[in-house]
Amino acid sequence: MDRLSSVAMEMVRLIETATAPIFGVDPSGLINGWNEKIADLTGLHASEAIGKSLMGNIKLSALTNQSSPLHSEEDKNVELKLRRFGKDPPESVIYLVTNTCTSRDHKNDVVGVCFVAQDVTPEKAVMDS
Repeated sequence: MDRLSSVAMEMVRLIETATAPIFGVDPSGLINGWNEKIADLTGLHASEAIGKSLMGNIKLSALTNQSSPLHSEEDKNVELKLRRFGKDPPESVIYLVTNTCTSRDHKNDVVGVCFVAQDVTPEKAVMDS
């Protein structure tokens, strides 16, 4: 049990300090994980994001691949648009390309979705101009 706890703590630390934006949601779309990189990109600290609705408060828009990123299958190259907080201009956005990974319980029911992302905002700005 101690070994399992140690591995879990290392995984949490790895996610929190990763240079890639990583965030997670529960099945209802409430944020339950928010690392330092996604906080830097959005201007929203983890303490402000946890418990908020990804679709409502954070104003997530799925741009490609599916109608909602909160589905039960894993996916690659899902383009997302998220609101940027506290930055100029107000209501600016960031664009992410994400891979999703579902978390399941012992009955194989989905208990959350993790997004591992790459910021493509600069590339989008060039393509749109």
